[in-house]
Amino acid sequence: MSSSLTSDLTRVPLSAGFQQRMISGLLKRDPRLIACIDILDPEHFSAAGLPIVWATLKQYYLTIRVLPTWNIVKEQIYKEYSDADERKYFYRILRKCRHTLADEEVDFILRNVTSFGQLQKLANAYREALPMFERGDLQSVQEHLGRALLDGDTPQVDVRYFSTVKDRVKRRRKVSRQVVRTLITPLDSVLRDHGLRRQETGVVLASTGTGKTRMLVHLAKAAALQKLKVIYYTLQLPASDIEEILDATFSGVYQNQVMDQGERITEKVSKLGRQYGDSIIIKYLPRYKAGAHTLEAHMNQLIAQGWKPDVFIVDFLNYMMPSYTTQTSEQRYFQLQGVVAEWIVLCQKLNLVSWGGFQAKRGAKENELTTTEDIAESYGAAMEATLLVSINRTPEEKTRERARLFICKYTHGADGIVIPIGTNYAKGSFYAKPVSV
Repeated sequence: MSSSLTSDLTRVPLSAGFQQRMISGLLKRDPRLIACIDILDPEHFSAAGLPIVWATLKQYYLTIRVLPTWNIVKEQIYKEYSDADERKYFYRILRKCRHTLADEEVDFILRNVTSFGQLQKLANAYREALPMFERGDLQSVQEHLGRALLDGDTPQVDVRYFSTVKDRVKRRRKVSRQVVRTLITPLDSVLRDHGLRRQETGVVLASTGTGKTRMLVHLAKAAALQKLKVIYYTLQLPASDIEEILDATFSGVYQNQVMDQGERITEKVSKLGRQYGDSIIIKYLPRYKAGAHTLEAHMNQLIAQGWKPDVFIVDFLNYMMPSYTTQTSEQRYFQLQGVVAEWIVLCQKLNLVSWGGFQAKRGAKENELTTTEDIAESYGAAMEATLLVSINRTPEEKTRERARLFICKYTHGADGIVIPIGTNYAKGSFYAKPVSV
C-alpha cells in the first residue's frame, strides 16, 4: 500500500482535547477505556507531549497490569527527564489530563478508537495481500481481505460481575430509552423498551411474494409517524414502486386505484408532509452493485446537507455486495456474512436503527413457519442481526388478509413466538391483529 493511502490512517481520529480526555479517564482508572491501550501506540498521537505520556502509561500497565494514577505517570516521566524546563513542560501537559469524563465522552472515544483499530488491521491486511496480488492469486486475496473485514473484535476488559452491580445499574439508567417502534403492537410488546434501540438491526425473512417489501415499507411509514427521518434503499423494485406503496398506505387508497385517486392522494400525503416534514428519502441502487460503503457515502452526503437520518432500510440484503467480491458459489456463504457484518457496523457507526429484508430459501413457503433453517444462501448472515422476524401466510390466510409473524431470533428476549396479525396489502398495511380476533 502506498504511503499516500496510509498517511491519514496513522493518527487516532480524536482531537487533542479528546486525546487528553482519554488519558484522563485511564489515569482515573476507568476500566471501560483499557481496550484503548492495546489498540494505540505513541506514534498514533498528534497532540504535543502526549506520545511520551502514553508511552509511560502503556509501559506501566503492561508491566504491572494495573492502571497508573496521575502522580505515578508524573513520577515515571520525571525519572526520565531531570531537566527543570522539561519537567515543567510535561507538568503542563499532564495538567490537561485531569478531566472527569461523562459517559457520552467515553462512548465517543471508544467508538473512534475501535474504528481506528479496525482500519489499522485492514491496512495491514492490504499490505500482507500485496504478494498475493503479485502472484495473481485472486482467491487468496479475497479470503485474506474477507477475514480482515469480518474481524471486528476489539480487546475487552474482564468484568467482575458481583462487585460492579451498582455501576452497571447506574449506567443502564443513563441509556437512552428512545426506540423505533414497529407500530405492530403485539410485536412491539415482546421487544425491549417496545422497539429497536439505536445501533440495533432487524431482519424480515420471508419467501418470494409473502410480503417482505410490504413490511419494510410499513416500517418506514412507522418511523416517519414517530417523527424520525428514514432512508429506504431499494435494490429490487424501482423507486416509483416504493412511492406507490407509500401513497397507498398513507392515503388509504387501494394500490390498484392510485392512478384514479390522484387528488385524494395529493391531499392526504401533503397534509401528512406538513405535519411530519419531508422525513422519507427513497434511493434506488442496482442489485449486486452496492455495499455498506455505498450506503455510508450517500448518508454522509445527506448529513452534510443537514438531513441526518434516524433509520435506514435495505430492501434486500441478499442483493448487497461486501467490500471484497468473489464469484464462486461456495464462498457466497461467507460473502453474505461479510455483507451483514458491514451493515451492522454501519448501523452502529452512524448510531442508527436499521431494518433489512432477507430471502428465504426455495421451498420454505411450503412450511407452516419460516424459521432460521430456511435462510437462503447463508444461515450465519441474517443470524448476526438483533432481531429476526419471518412472515408466514398460507393461501387461505392470504385470501382472508391474515399473516403470522414468527420471532426466529431476538438477542434481548424470547424467541419462538408466533404473532397473528391482520394485513391489507392492497393498501400496504399491517394491523395489530386480525379483524375477527
